[in-house]
Amino acid sequence: MVDRNTNLLEAFRTQGEQKRLEEPKALSSGIVQPVVGKKKKAKNALIKLYVNGALLLISAALVFVAYRLAVLPEIFPPETSNQKTETTTNSNIAPFDFQGAGTYANNFAFHWISGDLPMASKYLAVGYQFPENVATLKRQIVDWNLVWDVNVKSDKEIQIVIQAGVKATAQDQARSVYLYVPLTREPGGKYGVTGIPIYLPFPGKASYQATSKTEAHVSQPDSEAINKNVQLFLTEFYGGAPEKIGVYFADQKPRNTLKTGQLVQIRDTKLYEVQKDNPNKVMIEASVDAKVDGMQMLQSFKIYMTKNSNRWYIEKTEPYIPLYVSKTDGGA
Repeated sequence: MVDRNTNLLEAFRTQGEQKRLEEPKALSSGIVQPVVGKKKKAKNALIKLYVNGALLLISAALVFVAYRLAVLPEIFPPETSNQKTETTTNSNIAPFDFQGAGTYANNFAFHWISGDLPMASKYLAVGYQFPENVATLKRQIVDWNLVWDVNVKSDKEIQIVIQAGVKATAQDQARSVYLYVPLTREPGGKYGVTGIPIYLPFPGKASYQATSKTEAHVSQPDSEAINKNVQLFLTEFYGGAPEKIGVYFADQKPRNTLKTGQLVQIRDTKLYEVQKDNPNKVMIEASVDAKVDGMQMLQSFKIYMTKNSNRWYIEKTEPYIPLYVSKTDGGA
């Protein structure tokens, strides 16, 4: 019985001590401070960690943006446009031979200018007819006629200008006229006139504008070697052998020569740069006096040369000189 009472008393004492531990403790100031649990402390620490992480990411992003705006453009400047607008005309039109269209317009123009309306009407496109009283044509003699200009407007629409020599009688001197002829085109070489032909004035002459060139600066030995090779090349071109002229070219292949020609003299040679600050490539403008079929005349060449293994060779010429094909290889 005594042991049972002792155990009960010990249990009440233990419960009292636990209750005192769970009650709020009073500070020296008299303010009661609750005891924070371990879970709440862990939660607060986790929230603080998230906030610090977010602030760190925002700071890093701001630093990157500032670097992108201020530093990268200096290291990698953006590409600048040359401010030139290139215009391509009819770039989507499939290429085709204009000879058929030109011949068709030329034949039509012959009959129209000659004053033969019924014959000219046969060249009209299917579905098109001239308006009533389209023209009162008079008979003229077409001494000659040819295609002067071709303007392709689309895959089907072509504008052709015909030049013709016209005279009233056989004894008259021919005068030039220009006739605009609109055509339509279909695959298979089908053409047709689609409008009234129009007489035009003389179109005038195209303008010439010399291209700017930079004088080439080569050493005295190089200058002498270049001029010597130009002399030998031109001497061989006028009346020489195709096999011999090939040694002056970079590919060492023979070229056709002007068999009825003879070099009289080289008037002048001028050296120009081909590539900026590259003394191993030059373009030579050569003016020469030559005889062709016994007639002496001034000739002009552009000769592009390159230096290889301390020797100067011709890469190309203007005008182009074709490769020589011997009779045994199928040449004429």
